[in-house]
Amino acid sequence: MNDGRRDQRADAVIDWTVRDNSVTLTVTGDIDLSNADLLQSVITEATAEVPLAGPILVDLTGVRLMDSTGIGALVNGWQAAKDLGVRVRVAVRPGSLVERVLQIVGVYDDLVGR
Repeated sequence: MNDGRRDQRADAVIDWTVRDNSVTLTVTGDIDLSNADLLQSVITEATAEVPLAGPILVDLTGVRLMDSTGIGALVNGWQAAKDLGVRVRVAVRPGSLVERVLQIVGVYDDLVGR
């Protein structure tokens, strides 16, 4: 397990917490072309860490900016996990730019599902 692990590139940091058959990926900073592939690869790697029933929470409440490559990486990671039967939930800060962008591109309900 990767509990306590930290992945970092450019302006993004992803901290792992593994607890009770679930993984929380706490993301801070900016997700853009310089590091979007890191987000997708960490979601994919976390998918291998949890049992089929275990969820992954991608906590984006600390993300200031997410461009189209970040959104693509998030959606691709979510879809790959879903295809393997692993649930991925995304948390965003209410009223944030990230929340608004996910709403505008039409993936908010699938990813956040409030």
